[in-house]
Amino acid sequence: LRPLTSHYLFAALPGESFSDHTERLKCLKSLQTLSEDEFIKTIKSSLTGQALRVASSIDEEQYLGRHSGSRDYIECLEKLFVSSQQTITFRLDFANLKQKRTESILEFYANLLYLAKSAKFTNVDNNVSCKDKFIDGLKSPYIKRKLFEDEKDGETLNQLMIRAANLDSIDKNLTRPSSASSSSASLGTPEPMEISELRWQYPSPY
Repeated sequence: LRPLTSHYLFAALPGESFSDHTERLKCLKSLQTLSEDEFIKTIKSSLTGQALRVASSIDEEQYLGRHSGSRDYIECLEKLFVSSQQTITFRLDFANLKQKRTESILEFYANLLYLAKSAKFTNVDNNVSCKDKFIDGLKSPYIKRKLFEDEKDGETLNQLMIRAANLDSIDKNLTRPSSASSSSASLGTPEPMEISELRWQYPSPY
């Protein structure tokens, strides 16, 4: 059998994690008797797709000539891949964020802020995507509509949240039975007469 070229030997396998990949590369390094510098370059060339794009943010040249250069390079890549994976997870959570049934607008806003910052969004308070996601994630169709109808130029995410909280408070007050009406009904006393029901009584001339 003809031996495989080093390109195929070191290429990442389908579904292989970065930790498993580097452990396999270390074994191959011993078999191929590669130097530290050769191994560092091999690590970079073995990556493809998203992994290669992430790794390209690190200049591997700075690790060449070091006694433990490959170990330091792998540790740096591992931190970078973990950070990149966490960012992807946070972005997915941000995209799927919806206000829960028992969650207040302030609580929903706090969760959105946390996910936006964790997902590496910049200038969150003025970010259009963050403002649109805040409105889209609200559970009340009425508040969503009012936020869009009364939208102001340059309105920040924080100002949007305050306006939504005020609308929510007004809506709850309108739908909550008044204490006066409840007490009148319990005591059996008549409700206050509407103005349209009043009839003027003129005194009798006799």
